[in-house]
Amino acid sequence: MKTIAIHQPNFLPWAGFFDKLDRCDEFVLLDNVQLARRCYTTSVQVLQGGTPVRLSVPVQHTGSQDLMIRDARIDRTTRLLAKAARTLKICYGRCPYWNDYGEPIVQMLNEPEEYLVTLNIKLIRFLAQALGIPLEKLRLQSELSGSGKKSQLMASLTQAVGGNVYLSGGRTPDEGPPTQKTGTAADYNDPFVFASHGVELVYQDFIHPKYDQGLIEFVPGLSILDMLVRCGNDTLGQIRQANSRE
Repeated sequence: MKTIAIHQPNFLPWAGFFDKLDRCDEFVLLDNVQLARRCYTTSVQVLQGGTPVRLSVPVQHTGSQDLMIRDARIDRTTRLLAKAARTLKICYGRCPYWNDYGEPIVQMLNEPEEYLVTLNIKLIRFLAQALGIPLEKLRLQSELSGSGKKSQLMASLTQAVGGNVYLSGGRTPDEGPPTQKTGTAADYNDPFVFASHGVELVYQDFIHPKYDQGLIEFVPGLSILDMLVRCGNDTLGQIRQANSRE
């Protein structure tokens, strides 16, 4: 069995992104799909003074809604990335592992790449390496022969890298017809399409580990950097423990 996961190259992704990367054999980054407006490919939340705040990567507007992720250029006429770098230091500069993980990211944001996808993949590779996840797992959609949309694209990309199991984000749906939207990939995955390609569809069922944020109530869904600067080398171990499978 060879398990494949597929995801957009998000900006400073959350813990669930890296749990999926950790659990698969190969991980395909979708660089040849449309860049959605106000999505996690261009933004993420971090914790400032106990409150989630959003950081964004400015992208040049082209006047078209059909801008592909691989073609999106960073808008260097704004100071948003420099502001994001300053905000990260304000948020996490006093955390125990800031120098190990925060400072290198600040440097990357202060010397941005021309293209969004280049910056995001650079950040993803740094974070994966910091967690101890092999970088050899990462593949680019644009280098593969997958085709179609939605489930057809996911199934064909899984086949393109020799996989027979597709690890989807979201939660395993209840048996029988869905009674309501879940807000996860289960809402749009078509099991019949995967079956027709000989690909088994499984779900991540991610459980967010709780760690000390210095707050009474834990805030999930932030950039993995929030966890790394607080937990250091124990970060991936805590993610694995929260998501252990018999």
